Amino acid sequence: AVRSRTIGRIEMMEATGGALSIDTLGCLARAQVSALIQIEGRATASQGERTAEIGPGGLCLIRSGRPLELQFESPFRIVLIEAPEDEIADRFPLWRAAMLVPIQGRGGVPAVFRDAVSSLRRWQDSLNGTGSDGLADALINLMGALVCFAAPIAPHHARQSLHQKDRIKQVVQLNLRDPDLDVDRIAAFTGIPPRRIHRLFADEGMSLMRWVWTQRLEQCYR
Repeated sequence: AVRSRTIGRIEMMEATGGALSIDTLGCLARAQVSALIQIEGRATASQGERTAEIGPGGLCLIRSGRPLELQFESPFRIVLIEAPEDEIADRFPLWRAAMLVPIQGRGGVPAVFRDAVSSLRRWQDSLNGTGSDGLADALINLMGALVCFAAPIAPHHARQSLHQKDRIKQVVQLNLRDPDLDVDRIAAFTGIPPRRIHRLFADEGMSLMRWVWTQRLEQCYR
């Protein structure tokens, strides 16, 4: 039995059944990242070379746009929360490392995520279009918190990010007089992809081009 609900750009699906094996071919045209929450029973999820075993109360993240195998050896109940893959990828650079990592839901970020989904399940029949986009934003941010929980940033990744950000700032300072300076030109100078540049500046409190504009004003003042 399957029940689904759309909340803005988020899809919530609840499924129950007995012992079952499911193979999906995936759909690249509809690439999604899903949080699979095991409510009852146990599941084994396999995707590519990765496999995760999830018990009651556990969860994991999967790429639902890719081929997936799910095995349930006994009666089960699961909930899937699906979000657009491109949004997760844009906001959380290490998202791939978090896929198919078994997560215990007994406390911390996973427990907060499970509580939020439980609340959505409880009140889903009273939800309408009003506020759906806000709920979708909140769920995507919570899924991002799960990504960070399952794949914490290693020190060498942090050092690499700082080095790349310093390189970008040096290039900007050397080319402040260039009226055609934009993200694409900065990417060409540094060899860093534009999407990566935007992610590096996500924690600056302003976009890269606004930072460039600020640097030009400060240079004029000096």
